[in-house]
Amino acid sequence: MASLFVYGTLMDAEVFFAVTGTAPPEAEKALLRGFARYRVRQATYPGILPCPGGQVEGVVLPDLPGALWHRLDEFEGPLYELRPVTVSTVGGSTAAAWAYIVPRHLGAQLSKEPWSLERFRREDKSALLRALG
Repeated sequence: MASLFVYGTLMDAEVFFAVTGTAPPEAEKALLRGFARYRVRQATYPGILPCPGGQVEGVVLPDLPGALWHRLDEFEGPLYELRPVTVSTVGGSTAAAWAYIVPRHLGAQLSKEPWSLERFRREDKSALLRALG
């Protein structure tokens, strides 16, 4: 089992359930330093890229069972690579986790538009849930 740092649509419990078939574990707010989050071009979800001085807010989902990782990989698709990261938790500690990161050679797939969970929930979540069926 391993922990996953999520920073986009998977922070929403309904989306996580639609993707994995299970409720997300208790999440802890976290910050990933050295990265920036942008909306993927012509899409409703974000990606992150290395960015000196940047930081991305998200949550750590601890101890995800191995069976879920295949479903997560399918959902994330070829735009992302699963890489180890170290995040800072709200409690002030650090935690090792994995994160889906857009590799530099695919960075042009991201716009320079920031992504927000609130906007996603308001404008795009229902369409994504229908698509996940």
